[in-house]
Amino acid sequence: MQIINNKYIKIFLVFTVAYLISSFSIENLFLAKSPKINPYFGQNMMAKATGLLNKTKNLVAFRINLPNFSNTGGTINNNQPSALTNQESALTLTKKIDNALQTPLSKISQGVYAGERDGIRVYEIRTGEIDYLEYTFTVNGKEIKIKVPKDQSPPSQQTMEALYK
Repeated sequence: MQIINNKYIKIFLVFTVAYLISSFSIENLFLAKSPKINPYFGQNMMAKATGLLNKTKNLVAFRINLPNFSNTGGTINNNQPSALTNQESALTLTKKIDNALQTPLSKISQGVYAGERDGIRVYEIRTGEIDYLEYTFTVNGKEIKIKVPKDQSPPSQQTMEALYK
């Protein structure tokens, strides 16, 4: 109790708590380290709490589903369910995806390429190869500029107003 009565320890504790509160507020309560309050603070805190809970559940589930190795040469004890089948299927899927990404692509139209291998379709859009025309619309007193490929017609004013309500 004598340590808590020491005024220097109290000052240190007050400074530490103040630092923790201010650093938490700067990162979470305020927008982009400005004095403006984040209107989604409550939702963000709920999302962080849910994320932490999900990570904890996943860690526990991972620890429970680990394969049980016996002391006889590392063979798997088949009395408990094994997570290896899920691991193997994930590795197989990863290999298939990597293989599909190596697929030679055919040109579909200007700047658009596609290919397929093992039932996996791959699309690639190269925006630098597409010729655009820029259109300017005025919606709610603001100028909105959009780029439309040359071979396509621009959207109507009504469409733009519906999109930017």
